[in-house]
Amino acid sequence: MKKIGSLLLILCFFTGVAFAEDPNQALFDKVNEAINEAAAAGESHPKVQKEAYAKAAALYTQIIDNGVRNNKIYYNLGNCYFQMGEYPKAILNYRRALIYMPADKECESNIAKAKRILRDEEPEKPNSGFIDKIVSFNTKIPLYAKEYFADISWVLFWGGLVGFFYLRKKASKKNFIVIAVVWWLCLVSVSLLSYLASSNSDGIILTNEVIARKGDGESYKKAFLKPLKAGTEFTLLEERGDWVKVELTAGNKCWLKAADVGLVKDGAVEESQD
Repeated sequence: MKKIGSLLLILCFFTGVAFAEDPNQALFDKVNEAINEAAAAGESHPKVQKEAYAKAAALYTQIIDNGVRNNKIYYNLGNCYFQMGEYPKAILNYRRALIYMPADKECESNIAKAKRILRDEEPEKPNSGFIDKIVSFNTKIPLYAKEYFADISWVLFWGGLVGFFYLRKKASKKNFIVIAVVWWLCLVSVSLLSYLASSNSDGIILTNEVIARKGDGESYKKAFLKPLKAGTEFTLLEERGDWVKVELTAGNKCWLKAADVGLVKDGAVEESQD
């Protein structure tokens, strides 16, 4: 009887452990509820939808703080911020996701879209250049469509090349040239999108307008005449108290308040890389 009693106690213990829910599972369930709520609200109820995505984002952040860090968590968190219209935070979390899944096409495509939206939200520049128009048009075309046409045109290009040189069908020369141009344009388009998404940045400005300083304090002079915009990416040079020294894409160096920026390799990501 004692043995049976001991076995029952052991069984109860392991059953309790087995059925004890992972504390994060309850959070994931709440995330799913929030996402479903956002989907049900749709665009006809933008306020309710945004609140639901904000709830999901807060839950994802709590899960990350609990130690769950992977590409899906950061990617989904980025999607939540994207749907909320907080594009700098979306880009930041997409970049964190890329640490775990480098060169992920969906992540890169979303980063490019967020950058385009941020660029379009700025006051329109007079006499917008031809390159800017090409870049804007390019980011509006879905990545899968460009890759599809690139693959098809690649097959047709090499098929036409073989036919042109070996079968000597002069009638196909014009079609061959057209296919070659289409293939080249598709390749350039996909490459341009990857370029827009690519970055070696260590962080991104999250606050709408940030005054950059020449030193690590409010008493230092402004580094630039105008504030820096949200979404501006940088390379981290130094951390000093509540300030960070950064280098911008153009090569300019300045100091920013740490509270106004987000680092791609935050404490959570760095810990997971060890």
